[in-house]
Amino acid sequence: MKDFSVITKDHCSKCVDLKDWLKEKKIKFDEWSVGNQIVVDKLLHNEEFIETFCDIEGCTVYTPVIHVDGKFYFKELFGIDGLRKNFITKLLDL
Repeated sequence: MKDFSVITKDHCSKCVDLKDWLKEKKIKFDEWSVGNQIVVDKLLHNEEFIETFCDIEGCTVYTPVIHVDGKFYFKELFGIDGLRKNFITKLLDL
């Protein structure tokens, strides 16, 4: 299993769904809340984050995000049927 972080924000139901599933599977993760200015500063100094979420008009973060192996995943985490558990399982080498 890879070390990874989950980027979340308050009042995000998908964030809760992802975290609950990870906890149910007893998978440890670091949580970074975009409500924390230290986290925001850290993300804004990450080139991969800026390339993924920012443009000339600013940055837009769609949560939840999994940060693993230097990359950020968000679109891939949920589909029309909800949490893509198979994708996350493969992503994290579970």
